[in-house]
Amino acid sequence: MLINNQLEKWDRENFFHPSTHLADFARGDLAQRIIANGEGCYITDTEGRKSLDAFAGLYCVNVGYGHSEISDAIAEQAKELAYYHAYVGHGTEASITLSKMILERAPSHMSKVYFGLSGSDANETNIKLVWYYNNVLERPEKKKIISRWRGYHGSGLMTGSLTGLDLFHQKFDLPLQNVFHTEAPYFYRRADMGMDEQQFVKHCVNELEELINREGNDTIAAFIGEPALGTGGLVPPPQGYWPAIQAVLKKYDHERFREFLRLAFNPNVEFDVPIPKYRPAVEPAGLNFTYLHNEVPKLYRFIKNHPKRSPDLTEKKMTSLLVVLLESLHKDEAELLVGLIKKDLGVKYLTRQIAMEAFPGI
Repeated sequence: MLINNQLEKWDRENFFHPSTHLADFARGDLAQRIIANGEGCYITDTEGRKSLDAFAGLYCVNVGYGHSEISDAIAEQAKELAYYHAYVGHGTEASITLSKMILERAPSHMSKVYFGLSGSDANETNIKLVWYYNNVLERPEKKKIISRWRGYHGSGLMTGSLTGLDLFHQKFDLPLQNVFHTEAPYFYRRADMGMDEQQFVKHCVNELEELINREGNDTIAAFIGEPALGTGGLVPPPQGYWPAIQAVLKKYDHERFREFLRLAFNPNVEFDVPIPKYRPAVEPAGLNFTYLHNEVPKLYRFIKNHPKRSPDLTEKKMTSLLVVLLESLHKDEAELLVGLIKKDLGVKYLTRQIAMEAFPGI
């Protein structure tokens, strides 16, 4: 392995870091950190400093680091066939099988899987599909997309436009034409408005409806929104926000696609959010190691018997989900969850056997 100072030198000379002041970094005015390895939910840098990766690798490492069964599977697949394209009817056993597995776990109205490389890629594709759909129906004017301030939807040209952060627009000639933003459902940060939570929801709804009427309903193609705002710390919307927004979209007959880049398949998130037509669940990070010790009992009760639990979660799927969750938890949290399971032997979805398989040393 290269010595640290050589890596640091090459890093400053050759590597283009996003969201980084390039000149300051190249001069050495900005600190750098080189990650050497990861195990479970922890990362270690080249200086030997170990940290809890509560950010889950920018929401991408949903089952943790260092799983030999995953690395072994990747290696075996690479030996057999590392890549082949999917154009004009070409496929591979891996892509076909994975598509079937995804649809078995997706809402019942989902019918096809389109693979991409990132969240930006997924949302770019969604916009193209919506535009194509309207062109086929001979509605060429129906192309405008409504997003929200503070929302994050990617960093490409279209997705950077959808992202409701000025930093992604300045110096890039964004947002592009046909992209519009409405009020962010961030009640805590809008306390200056002197509204209670329900009044703020009504304000958000009115803002959206006014935007639709101002631009012309026959020109609006879709609305995009995260169940919880990713920027600022996964900010949940005010109570009743999504049903109220959905009522507006239904009234005006708009397509809607919702991002699950950070909350996909998360059993501990309770948002009354309608199911979208287009669902870019490309970075399923629901199990990203941020459960705190005092939240474990709540998580257990939710998985066990919460009335809003998805009907698509069969016993087999719930068992698999629990095992992944247990493997992702820190030892203290895992022991607490296993203790709760032990008290409920015979529970349909949570059994002592599952817990012991996940943590044989406990």
